[in-house]
Amino acid sequence: MPFAARCIAPPITSEKLAAYGGMLDSLPDSPRALKDSFRTCLAIVQQHKAQPETVTKESLPSQHDRNVMGTQFDSLPSSGPHRDPAFHLLWYVNELAVGRNPSAEA
Repeated sequence: MPFAARCIAPPITSEKLAAYGGMLDSLPDSPRALKDSFRTCLAIVQQHKAQPETVTKESLPSQHDRNVMGTQFDSLPSSGPHRDPAFHLLWYVNELAVGRNPSAEA
């Protein structure tokens, strides 16, 4: 019997998304690519929350680029405030890339 794949990570609420957006300025400026990756993931999640139909697989970063983002986010200190939000945003983008809706109810 086929089953519906669903996401198991917590959803990104509007409040969390606003908090993540507020973190952008406090991310380290070096390496710049890390901040750019956070900004990219944040923008995709914001766009998906506002207008889900506008986010297509073609508009998402490639698997390679998402892997690079994960490596960049891995360099964030585990005790700092940015690591978990960065990976939460990347998780959301990865779910979209594989065709799952991270906003859908279980």
